[in-house]
This record gives sequence, structure tokens and C-alpha cells, in this order.
Amino acid sequence: MVEDIFKNEYLSPRPPFTSLELPKQGIGDWCSIKRTANIERKEPVVYTSLWDNYPDSVTMPLKGSGDALLLTLAGSTNQMQADIDNGYVKVMYADGTGVLLQLRNPDTWVPIEQDWRNDGLAFRLHGLSPMRKEFKTGRTARTLTEGSTTIDGGAATLLTIPINKSKRLKSLTLRTLSNDVVIGLMRVEILQR
Repeated sequence: MVEDIFKNEYLSPRPPFTSLELPKQGIGDWCSIKRTANIERKEPVVYTSLWDNYPDSVTMPLKGSGDALLLTLAGSTNQMQADIDNGYVKVMYADGTGVLLQLRNPDTWVPIEQDWRNDGLAFRLHGLSPMRKEFKTGRTARTLTEGSTTIDGGAATLLTIPINKSKRLKSLTLRTLSNDVVIGLMRVEILQR
């Protein structure tokens, strides 16, 4: 379930030496080891991660064709994973070609529990913030918080991948690339114009 993301213990792999690492619940930092987040969504999710809790990738079949795929994603990332690809979604067609969407913090991948503060310093967006859907209210917007960055109840990230309507879909692969990150796929919808 989506709501369990910070109720797990992320214990391995961990470095064998002293480090300023993420707390075992997968949220916080070296000076806020008891931090957690209230995620209010009872919905199945397929998680991937470099943590041993989940596989690093999953592939699922797709059928049909359309103009775009709408992905509903939710998971974790943190400041140390900013400006790098945290993972990707690869859509394959029946003819062997494909489309790749990089999940880059903060442009296309953001944490389930908060909006990043786009201050031009710690987090510099290279475009618009991704669309988010608040779990508690169903409200959809690029920014869900005012003042505070915490999203009470959590939020999903909504991403659209344009696809070639003349090609038949074969599969979708979700892969995590960065340490300390959990990427979850909640839903895939094929959009028609």
C-alpha cells in the first residue's frame, strides 16, 4: 500500500562505515532521525528501489495504442538526489523501439510527502513543476502547499509520456537508479485525443 512507504525499515544495503545516511524509515536526515510523514492512501503500488525491500525494476505488459500515457507515481527522494536521474520509465513498442522518460529530482520526480521549494538555490527547476494530486482532497496542481512544503496526507506525481499512436504498445519498465530512493507506480492510463 502507498501509505506504508515510511512504515518500512530500509536497512540494506548500507555502508559498513560511519556516514550521514538516511534514517531506517526512509525519511529524514542525520539530525532528524525520527521524522515521518502522514500518507493517507490505501491503494496498491508497485515499488522499485535500490533498497533490498523492493526490486530495482519492474516490467509490465501494455496493450493497444494511443497519443500518450498518463502515469500516477508516488515515492521518495531527498535533497542528496537532486539534479540527477533517480530512475526512469521506458515504454516499448511491439516493433522494438521505445520512449524513455527520465525521473529527475526536482523536474519530474518529487517526494510523496512534500513540495520542493523552488528557490533557485537548492532546487532549480528547468521548467514547470510536475502536476501533483493530493491524496486527501483529490486536488490537482503544480504546487499544493502555501508557506509550508509538507503535504498533509501526501500526493502523487502525474506525468505524461507522449507516444506514437501508429505503434502498438508492448511493455512499460520502471527502474530506480539512485540510492535512498523509492519509486512507485500506482496507475497507467492510455490517453486518446
